[in-house]
Amino acid sequence: MIVVPKRGGVLGFTNTRVMNKCLLAKWIFKIERGDDNICCNLLRKKYLGHKGFYSCRKSGGSQFWRGLQEVQECCQRGLVYIVGDGNKTRFWQDVWKGACPLKIAFPGLYEICNQQSWTVAEVLRDGEIQLTFHRNFGER
Repeated sequence: MIVVPKRGGVLGFTNTRVMNKCLLAKWIFKIERGDDNICCNLLRKKYLGHKGFYSCRKSGGSQFWRGLQEVQECCQRGLVYIVGDGNKTRFWQDVWKGACPLKIAFPGLYEICNQQSWTVAEVLRDGEIQLTFHRNFGER
């Protein structure tokens, strides 16, 4: 695809790698937003179940799915979650409280926590914090 005049000193071709990453990011956005179309529904049922895209660590799958997984980290930068019921928001990894993920804000706690991959809903089940740690706080 030619996008700028040749007189600018370049041939004007679009960087297809960047374009592909942008289109994959758009698919991730559609999946997370809950778009109701056949492709999004298929991907959610096959790979995600009841989890959100960023909570899923399923490797492998189709070439398209692996492409989505490759741009996942780039898409996650600058993302802030509205928690809702907490089932799709990861407690330690997602930005939902403050300006950065809790694992960055509290690296010492994250390191000794037994529930590093739990969602907000799992951690705050029954109105109580369900976190346990594999070391006492006074130990070094």
